[in-house]
Amino acid sequence: NVVNSSIKDIALPFKATIGAYPSPFSTSTNIIYTLSHPSKVSIHIYDLLGKEVTSIVEANAGSGSHTIEWNTANIPSGVYFLEMKAGDISLNKKIFKNK
Repeated sequence: NVVNSSIKDIALPFKATIGAYPSPFSTSTNIIYTLSHPSKVSIHIYDLLGKEVTSIVEANAGSGSHTIEWNTANIPSGVYFLEMKAGDISLNKKIFKNK
């Protein structure tokens, strides 16, 4: 008798990362995020007082690496926070704008 066996798929945990390059930056920076699985993604930028400066992404995104250029020509110098929500993860990253 032949016995058929199969390996069950193991669900890998959802992982995400976010960053900006360059930081510090002057007129623009690239916001780079990665997803281990496709997910709905929202990325917002806040100032030091917690006021939303802009919304970068509100969309479904595939797995892998994604890059979005943020033009900051009309934004004052200072410290800003990236906030990304994807899946069940919420990430924050501090970035710096110079003149």
